[in-house]
Amino acid sequence: MIWRNYMTVAWRAMQRDPLFTIINLFGLAVGLAGCLLIVLFIRYELSFDDWLPDGDRVYQLQRISTSGTESGQRTAQTSFVAATAMPPQFPEIEKATGLIGTGGIFRRDGELVELDDVYITDANFLDVLKLPLIAGDPATALAEPGSIVLTESSARQLLGRTDVLGATVNRVITGGDRPVRVTGVLRDLPANSHLRIAALYRPGIALTGPGYERYTQWDWVSAWVYVRLRPGATVEAITRRMPATLQRVVPASQRNRSASDGLGFTQDLFNIREINTGPIDSGTMRAGTSMKTLVTFGIVAAFLLIVACVNFTNLATARASRRAREVGLRKTLGATRLQLVVQFLAEAFAIVIVAGLLALALTELALPFLNGLLGEPIAMHYVGPHGILLPLGLLLALVGVLSGAYPAFFLSRYRPSQVLKANQGSADTPGAGRLRTGLVVIQFAVSIALIICTAIIYAQTLYARSLDPGYRVSGLLFVEDPGWLGERQQIETFMRRVAAIPGVTSVARVGITPNPGTTSGFTVRAQGAPTAVNLQIVDIDGNAFSTLGMRLLAGRSVTDEREMDVGAPRFNSDPERDRLIEQRGLNVVVDESAARTLGYSDPQAAIGRQIIPQPGDGHAVAPYTIVGVVNDARFASARFEARPNIYYVSPAGHLSLAVRFEGANGARVMSAIETLWKASVNDTPFRGFFADARIAEMYDRDERRAQMFAVFAAFAILISCLGLFGLAAFTAQHRTKEIGIRKVFGAGTRDIVRLLAWQFTRPVLLANLIAWPVAWWAMRNWLSEFENRIDIGPGPFVIAGLLALVIAVGTIAGHAIRVARANPIHALRYE
Repeated sequence: MIWRNYMTVAWRAMQRDPLFTIINLFGLAVGLAGCLLIVLFIRYELSFDDWLPDGDRVYQLQRISTSGTESGQRTAQTSFVAATAMPPQFPEIEKATGLIGTGGIFRRDGELVELDDVYITDANFLDVLKLPLIAGDPATALAEPGSIVLTESSARQLLGRTDVLGATVNRVITGGDRPVRVTGVLRDLPANSHLRIAALYRPGIALTGPGYERYTQWDWVSAWVYVRLRPGATVEAITRRMPATLQRVVPASQRNRSASDGLGFTQDLFNIREINTGPIDSGTMRAGTSMKTLVTFGIVAAFLLIVACVNFTNLATARASRRAREVGLRKTLGATRLQLVVQFLAEAFAIVIVAGLLALALTELALPFLNGLLGEPIAMHYVGPHGILLPLGLLLALVGVLSGAYPAFFLSRYRPSQVLKANQGSADTPGAGRLRTGLVVIQFAVSIALIICTAIIYAQTLYARSLDPGYRVSGLLFVEDPGWLGERQQIETFMRRVAAIPGVTSVARVGITPNPGTTSGFTVRAQGAPTAVNLQIVDIDGNAFSTLGMRLLAGRSVTDEREMDVGAPRFNSDPERDRLIEQRGLNVVVDESAARTLGYSDPQAAIGRQIIPQPGDGHAVAPYTIVGVVNDARFASARFEARPNIYYVSPAGHLSLAVRFEGANGARVMSAIETLWKASVNDTPFRGFFADARIAEMYDRDERRAQMFAVFAAFAILISCLGLFGLAAFTAQHRTKEIGIRKVFGAGTRDIVRLLAWQFTRPVLLANLIAWPVAWWAMRNWLSEFENRIDIGPGPFVIAGLLALVIAVGTIAGHAIRVARANPIHALRYE
């Protein structure tokens, strides 16, 4: 019965002040919804690969550089040979397996079908990673050479159905089609997995000998290697013995002899469930989300919750001060302080529960927008292991206590004699005004900090996208895999036809593109230098620099016309040409950074100097003569340090064709090239892209993060404005008589508006003093992840402060003007 009375009184109190009730409900609901959305995002990112059976025993073998400019960098990839070399050395390893990307072109009813994520693997893969099969036996699915395991989606693409066990698919490779038998069908992997797999292929030939070095040599870093540890095995024991083990198993011919340890790398085990949030610099199948990012969003969620609770408490204390007469009468009639505390806590909990239900509805409505923003299928489950109801219930209880405690104890302190002797309907305890001011400061400090962070993240993203990459991005497109056109003569014929397309000014063969999927390191020592340095080697042809729009700073370019300028293919071994280069040497071009790294004071000083490739890097050990120096060009993201480049002319094996067009429609040029491709190649689909589109793609995730910050900053501002609106309404009512007296004594409308505006803008100005250093510290840490970054200037801070000030003034302006224009006689008629 007593709880029914509590609820009745609570309901009547909410009805008595509908404006405050609505503001309280909506503000708290928005804060809770924002917090829930962030929590769902964080839980999703932390759930990667937790569905994998025995995932706690499955580890990825990652490579860590220990020498040169890349020392300390961690890549998720290592050498394919490690999958067979490691288990005999470590009894703790039960089994190991490797994945290495391969061509995913198949033929279905005469039409080409391309799958993006096709990997060559071994018989152990499904024993190490127990992926779910809907057809086939995991113990034998990859046992036989020439077998392939498809996912459900891939089976539908290639054969139109999923019951394909035993069927044959035609894999398109150089030299013709090769039939392979389907021996298993994988269930489509969940989105919350670092793995991206369309098919697993067990080759029908031995991957040894010339042309297969990436499967057998340690200096080829292009595979993902996984190990399953025996029960009870510890990672620390393996890591401790890893350097000595590598010294034994890596052949002398594949070592980096210039490194202090003679290897230049070590390997580390990383649990599969931590890959998505791990500190990995490169080489992942799917870009992850760093733990620092998740912590940052967790702080934002906490801030939103704090802002919502502060808003609720602020309005509750303001509203509570108007219930002084009610408290005095109830105490006079025998109510105890405990009963009053319970009453007001019950009212707080009633509003919090309703706000929680409203927050769930807002979260459901906003979740599709968040998924569209992130490109992820985040779902909200109410019950079960990842259910939200229990955490939400605990959160609501905490919010109810935090936001309702002060009003409850504040109200219950009123003394009936003090309230009733002057027939007061409202009363404020000493310090209540200062508390409300302090709470407004906290609200706007959070809002201003989020605005600053959003502005800086957007500015950095725009800066990275517009950063001069060292080549002309506009009017540049790339055509991938020219090797499918045939031998060099066929490629050059195709290039001449592309050059004849209206608007095309030049065409070149290049071994690197924006956001490169693969690069090749190259350790060299300048003649007479005590130490070697690591450069990135890029194969080109004689037209590459002019086509890309790069500048020659000293010397000359290399050309296909000079025999001394032409090296060996980077990806296809040519022993005869390697021997030729070892006898006569090779002319190369380096960029400005490479010249500096090699110890030359300026570009001209590098011309004519010789550098010596170090044994074990897979290149001919012969003097390389620098004949030219070009400007630095950045092809990777601004997050990473740009690697110094060395360029040489390769007769074959280039990754792409670069096409420069001027004064023509890019889409029309691309379409014309595609038509030529289809007329020349029937073994592979056309793959072309514009340089500016690929660069934008590199920073897509950063832009999405900035948009998320903007959304949650808007949430915080909305909540703060709701609270400020409610407080302005309260103040307008609370100070009606004061304003009336001021007007009687000659105060004008402008004076009254200025008085009320200053009362609420002063806390906003004070909030800047808190928000600015916090935002500066957070953004300095975030920007440290970028090698090329903006300077943190005063602009975002001043703009955020002014924006918050304008929002605050705009929020209270209506109340201030209305009160200032009111006739004072209405306020003083009963005095």
